Amino acid sequence: MSLRRTGRVMALAAVLLSCDLAASGELRPATRDRFVLVGAVTMSKEPAPAGHQTPITFDARFVIRVRIERIISGVSPWAAGSDQVLIIHSPARMFGRYDLKGERFRFTFEVDPTPSSERDCKYCVTDLKPEKSDQSKAVQQ
Repeated sequence: MSLRRTGRVMALAAVLLSCDLAASGELRPATRDRFVLVGAVTMSKEPAPAGHQTPITFDARFVIRVRIERIISGVSPWAAGSDQVLIIHSPARMFGRYDLKGERFRFTFEVDPTPSSERDCKYCVTDLKPEKSDQSKAVQQ
């Protein structure tokens, strides 16, 4: 075999080996479960009950209360109709210009089964959109 042909064979072997490792999942992070829900949000200055605070962002500091209205997809740890005390990093970063008083949002979560600390989120918000009310949907149609 010529030197040029040997080089091509080695290059092909390297490509096949790297594809095999990627396909086997050794180079990719574990997938996380997802769920989507709609909830009405309120900010609260009242202290949250101890042990009932769930961080949903990194470096969580601020308490929000969310009434879970419905589960859109996936398996949520919270039932529709329940009230949850959630901890977020920053209301301004999470909600931006939206008014939070009774506003409804569609939350998309990823589940991290092994958060690195108690302050990290097991249920992490990855997307947030305001949910239009049924009345505004009817007007648009």
